[in-house]
Amino acid sequence: MSHHDWSPEVARAMHEMSSAAPTAPAFDELAFHRLSPPRRPRVGASIAAAVLVVGVIAGLVALSHRDERSNGTVSGPMEVVHSRYEVSITATLTCADQISTDGKFTNAVIDSYSDRSGKRWRSTTTFPDGSTYDSISTGSALYPTGMWQRGIDRDDSVGCVGPNAEPVLMSKLPYSAGFYTLSVLQEIQPDERPFVLSLDEVGYQRIPGEHVDSQGRPSVLRELTINGSSVIGNAPEIPMLQVTDAWVDPADATAMTERRFANTIDGLGSTTLTETLIFTETVVAPTDLFETTGYRSIPTSPRPAPPSNPEFGPVPTTPLISAPTESTGAAPPSASALTARFEFSASEVVGGATLDGFLIVTNSSTELIESMDQGCAPKFGVYLTSSTVAGSIAFRMDCLTQPMTFPPGETRLPVTVAAGYPACAQGASNNPQVPVCPPTGLAPLPPGNYLATFGGSIPGMLAPTPVAMQVTEPTPVS
Repeated sequence: MSHHDWSPEVARAMHEMSSAAPTAPAFDELAFHRLSPPRRPRVGASIAAAVLVVGVIAGLVALSHRDERSNGTVSGPMEVVHSRYEVSITATLTCADQISTDGKFTNAVIDSYSDRSGKRWRSTTTFPDGSTYDSISTGSALYPTGMWQRGIDRDDSVGCVGPNAEPVLMSKLPYSAGFYTLSVLQEIQPDERPFVLSLDEVGYQRIPGEHVDSQGRPSVLRELTINGSSVIGNAPEIPMLQVTDAWVDPADATAMTERRFANTIDGLGSTTLTETLIFTETVVAPTDLFETTGYRSIPTSPRPAPPSNPEFGPVPTTPLISAPTESTGAAPPSASALTARFEFSASEVVGGATLDGFLIVTNSSTELIESMDQGCAPKFGVYLTSSTVAGSIAFRMDCLTQPMTFPPGETRLPVTVAAGYPACAQGASNNPQVPVCPPTGLAPLPPGNYLATFGGSIPGMLAPTPVAMQVTEPTPVS
């Protein structure tokens, strides 16, 4: 799988700490949980577009005595935070062949319930025909130790059909990845903070002036604009523009009230995903709110360990959740059967250059394991990150429908790590994470210590431990 091209498909599957974010007095406290993306020279790899939101909005939660044996029920009344969101997609597509929308919806209402003290979360998506999709998570909103789902994932993707009949996803309703919220910082545990990136770290700019969201609420407005190009199949690059706007409560830097993601690709058209908080309230919930009888259990993977070296700051990473898909019909036999490690030919790389290596996946079971990610073959790669550089990667726009297979034993998957920024500006830039593009090649990362970090998602696989990497100064061109 090539990791040199990137995708607005990862764009907005929403589970980046969003899951996937803003700023007010302390906007650098507002975070994203990143579905990481591979690098592409001179291409604005949209971090916001490589995100699946997982955030939730304010309110204190109190839980009365909990019966651990009751499978989600409690012995008395409990208070939870209830947040309601309206999500919708509008599209103006100019491509000749479009992804079929038969039986799909481009709008829904999502009700999210947070029992923070009991470490339980639920999101219920209601479609215009009254049908629902439910997800319950326990242990963590980001890296759940238990996960259950019920209902039909309608695969409400909007986009075009590529030259090789591959779907080119431009937008998707953000309901099927687990617990849904726009403000995740309030849901995480203190030891999960190293896995969170702030809006400033992602590259959002604060827009001066007074602003209100679509509900008329006073807001601080943050914006991330990516000018770049996309690759569809083997076709040449085509220009692309992605703009993400985030409205945040000025009185609470952890409370995002609205987000809008606009994705425009030359020759294909444009889509806009809008997510709006309608209200948040603390309510007394039914005792069976988190009851999982009648749900299907979804295997989960534990979160990876944060780097032990304090020199390295937050490490963007992805919760790898193994879920049944239409293509395979079932999850891998064991969420812990697949483990992985990196192997590189060297431990240092020149700034602006690349280094080849392998992701070695070990299947410890005796069965062939097939892995799919939201109906598509998994996409993965490796990127460099440090205490001052928030790395990212991005992927091709196509959706391959054949699963990735892992026979018992080791599977060696080639990877390439780039010692360059994933995005650069053609003109002046005031964002240190998006430097001005050099005449040729990648904008080199500054010399120093980095971590080669896994990005993307291979459901059912434990993410590999990041590997220390040294970036050295490029040789001056005489």
